[in-house]
Amino acid sequence: EAEKQFSNPEQFIVRYTIPKMLADSSGMEPTLTDEVKRILGAHAGESFPDSAKLARIFDDQPVAAAQLNQILNLSRVLGRFITSNDSGVVISSRLANFLNIQVGDSLVMLSQGYQGASASGVYPVIGIVRIPNPELDNRMVYMPLQLAQSFSNAHNLLSYMAVNLNDAADDALKVTTDSLRSTLAYTGLDIKTWQDLNRILVQQIESDNQSGKAFLFLLYFVVFFGIFGTVIMMVHERMHEFGVLVAVGMQKIKLVTTVLLEMLIMALIGVALGYLVGLPVIHYYHVHPIRLTGEMAKMMMDMGFEPLMPMAPFDSYVLWQGVSVIFMVLLACIYPARKILKLNTVTAIKR
Repeated sequence: EAEKQFSNPEQFIVRYTIPKMLADSSGMEPTLTDEVKRILGAHAGESFPDSAKLARIFDDQPVAAAQLNQILNLSRVLGRFITSNDSGVVISSRLANFLNIQVGDSLVMLSQGYQGASASGVYPVIGIVRIPNPELDNRMVYMPLQLAQSFSNAHNLLSYMAVNLNDAADDALKVTTDSLRSTLAYTGLDIKTWQDLNRILVQQIESDNQSGKAFLFLLYFVVFFGIFGTVIMMVHERMHEFGVLVAVGMQKIKLVTTVLLEMLIMALIGVALGYLVGLPVIHYYHVHPIRLTGEMAKMMMDMGFEPLMPMAPFDSYVLWQGVSVIFMVLLACIYPARKILKLNTVTAIKR
């Protein structure tokens, strides 16, 4: 669902753009603090799809509700996304900022059309979108299909068509691709998946996945031996107690069951406390991603990504980490179980 929304530019339509002169807020009551003015100046010209994302730039700075409402009113943009019958265009926010163009202004476009024809036109700007990819946000113009064909003198012609699937799983992609290739086998059309068009990106993703697995294995290794060391210490400290219990008539299998239940309950409490502490932090940094600065931010933008580092949203991976920890605890329980079953009562009591 998140991928489907990300590929839909309509959700990125700009509703607010901070005016460049908004930092000069002498007429606002109560007067803005110097820190809030600095933030407004730093984000001047920046666009936002909703009020929540605009308010997020202030972080923990004290901004009165009345001031925030004034900022929102002064930053409001009345725009919308294109429909198939529109005669206007929607442009990306960085391009609009570079051209100093707003909703309602006209955009003059000059290019070369189909078979060398001259392509030109004047189109009203009916909306602005803020695309997360900075490279695309610097140069994107959306036009209705018929208007684009008329502009380029390519009536009833298409150079390519992008197909978004409701099911983005690899299996669904393969089935759809094979079906299209079979249907269009003799039309001269070529069907390519995003992996075919981005082989370098696919290799980078696979490399990143492998390095992530190696790091996760190392983390599990450290966690397991931390748990195992705690179990060994706990067992050896209680050998005298175990010997006494067996001597007074307690069956070893019942003692093993008691110890295993004790460790399992401790593991469940630890996992629950981990979720209780970790999930709010994950949610906060998912909603308020860390904004990179300096050379790291420049490197991210050069690669075509917005310089943000959000945490992944709550998903099944969180549950699997808890299951993995419980599994490691159960694996570590093999040692105390064997130790108790092979317990020499006399030796244990003498300890």
